[in-house]
Amino acid sequence: MEKDDVKKYLFWGILAVIILVSYFLLKDFITAILSAFVLAYLIKPIYDRLSKKIPKKLASFITVLISIIIIVTILAIVITSLTGQLVKVANEDTTSQIVSYFSHTKYSNIITQNINLITEKLGGYLLNLVSSTAWYIPGLVLNIFIVFFTTFYLLIEWESLREKIIKIIPFENKKLIVEKIEKTAREILLATLIVAVLEAIIAMIGFWILGIKLYLILGLIIGILALIPALGPALIWIPMAIIFFIGGKYILFTGIIILGLILSLGIDYLLRIRILGRKTKMHPVILLFGLLGGIKLFGIMGFVIGPLILSILITIIENIPTKTTKK
Repeated sequence: MEKDDVKKYLFWGILAVIILVSYFLLKDFITAILSAFVLAYLIKPIYDRLSKKIPKKLASFITVLISIIIIVTILAIVITSLTGQLVKVANEDTTSQIVSYFSHTKYSNIITQNINLITEKLGGYLLNLVSSTAWYIPGLVLNIFIVFFTTFYLLIEWESLREKIIKIIPFENKKLIVEKIEKTAREILLATLIVAVLEAIIAMIGFWILGIKLYLILGLIIGILALIPALGPALIWIPMAIIFFIGGKYILFTGIIILGLILSLGIDYLLRIRILGRKTKMHPVILLFGLLGGIKLFGIMGFVIGPLILSILITIIENIPTKTTKK
């Protein structure tokens, strides 16, 4: 083996080790970094307008600050509304309501005899949930900081990064590929947010019509779970339907089933796939795998990252130049 070959293999070996070490350094922050790209893309129009009038760093800082204020304001409004509803429900005699609710069913004796145990177990579960959530708060705060810190610099360097990516792509229509990727990301974000907001509003109205007291909380949860395609809303309305059926509340049971089918089948599946498929030109099966796999791998932000990664892969494959042989 020649000396030049040894140097070449040594270089690639060192590079492989560096890439592997870099992965372990960044693996816990990959979701935060990708989320920063999504946030930067969303708020970039604000930055673009500001950067024409003021320095880029100041424009980026103001843009990120505006996004923080908007997010905190929305969370404050939501938390205030939910807290008020929770306090109102908590002030009522919940235990006796549960006993009364199941008193006319064949399970009434079991429920009555074990109500204290059920309440104790439920309280223990909620306490463990709060404790585990508190345990993850430091990591959550760190990831939030990383998202906004990275977003600040992404806004400033966005066009530079875009040009570098275009230079790296080895195809002739490289600009078209990048534009298609950007368009896909925009359409995925827009369509998913529309579906989530629509589901939350319809769920709140439906629960309110059915006379369910926690309609705001349940509607908001369904809106968040709507980010998980097909399965999301069903995690709420199916258990509710079972509870109403056991309790002999057949009108409420029927109402929840109708509302659930509208949410899960009508909006969450058919409307989502129709909107995303039409906008992104992706096959519904690929889109579904992208949504489910993305959420499993990257968490809640996977609803954007998953389909986007598959879209990038498909776009690259479609644009790989093929060699034609002349006879």
